[in-house]
Amino acid sequence: MLNTEPQPSTLLGLHSPAQRALEKMGIPGMDFANFTGQLGVTPKTTIDAQGTLKLHHFTPMCDEVYRVPVLIVTSLVNQPYILAVLWAAIDAAMRGKVSAGPLKNLVCMATPVNSDGLESLKTWMGPDFDEEALLAEHGNVPAEWVQNALRSLRPFGKVAGAANLLNQADQEAIVRSNLRMGKWETDNIPFPGGVFRQMVNDFLRDNCLINGRWKIGAYSADLAAIRVPLLHLLAQDDHITPYASSRDLVQRVSSSDREEVMIKGGHVGLVAGRGAQMRMWPALEAWLAQRSA
Repeated sequence: MLNTEPQPSTLLGLHSPAQRALEKMGIPGMDFANFTGQLGVTPKTTIDAQGTLKLHHFTPMCDEVYRVPVLIVTSLVNQPYILAVLWAAIDAAMRGKVSAGPLKNLVCMATPVNSDGLESLKTWMGPDFDEEALLAEHGNVPAEWVQNALRSLRPFGKVAGAANLLNQADQEAIVRSNLRMGKWETDNIPFPGGVFRQMVNDFLRDNCLINGRWKIGAYSADLAAIRVPLLHLLAQDDHITPYASSRDLVQRVSSSDREEVMIKGGHVGLVAGRGAQMRMWPALEAWLAQRSA
């Protein structure tokens, strides 16, 4: 049984900052799960599954929908429920839907293509980084390792965020949103070992996507081969995908209809939070609406 009475932390007998913030609002500091609520509850039906890969068709939330289906391919290391629309298995999602090809439009969000712009990661995972030892020990890269790697890009980010939250502890909606985001942010997925090896060698070290040498199985990846309408959504203060690593995408595709939209905020704030609701999602909806008839 969960004890909901406020409990002191073991550090100097003081409550943690997050606990004090909740108690200031009259909410038991231990009741994080009930406060944030369950995530990923959008009604859906699983229409295809291959091992751990699943394709969900989410129930429309409005009376009218566009004819062109939306397929969302999510991050390899994050849970997909933050983008509760549709993801995975292009063939299954598009089967019988379009006659001119499997892809009508392409939308990318904070997509790095040039590893020279990822200076911190490229330096850290350079020639002296032993990815084989990491994979030999764990098989896949543990979720905790992925979390720590991302946090190392901005070491004091969590501290600054917690301090800012304390200043708004009397605003329940802000605290609830912050805790929900934190709950998703720490719910990582182990990084598949083979993909991690290719990312370190072919992408970070050799910059193969920019140099034209990137291969996935028997297929070559060529940015210039992209000819469909393209929208690239970016965050102005993105420390995980700096602009230097992502600006080449729009410049190198062959699409005549291509657009880059820079949204104020950070990496996660691009898709979640009030800023995303007010800026990014309306911009995306307006762009897709014109091209989804």
